[in-house]
Amino acid sequence: MKLKGLELIKKIIDTESILKSELDISIHEIYVCAILHEHKQMKMGELTAILDLPLSTATGIVDKLVNRNLIAREKDPEDKRVILLKISDGGEILFDQATKLIMKNYADAFKQDPGMNLKTDLVEKRKRFISKNEINLEWD
Repeated sequence: MKLKGLELIKKIIDTESILKSELDISIHEIYVCAILHEHKQMKMGELTAILDLPLSTATGIVDKLVNRNLIAREKDPEDKRVILLKISDGGEILFDQATKLIMKNYADAFKQDPGMNLKTDLVEKRKRFISKNEINLEWD
């Protein structure tokens, strides 16, 4: 079974609902965790550029994650004026849980397709998603 456009959109919406109900995290918040998981640390301006959101919106997302101790703001040891964002141990745990939920949600959608190497395909798509910081909606 290949996912068609509408089915894929429904699956994405379902995934957002699952993340919110089971982990109390939004898709934007988990995206920030994914970016910081991959990059280890970055400046707010760099994160804002990757998210392609206004600074005020990105700051609101970061504030929520800081308040939940999922990420931390730390002074750059080389330039005390610069604040770096880093994912915390709690953020790493939540990111791992979210990744498992997302993979399970998509695995259910694809398990009827015996020709799909689900584990390899999803792991590769996740790597591309994180490394390029973009969503690829084309499922081969």
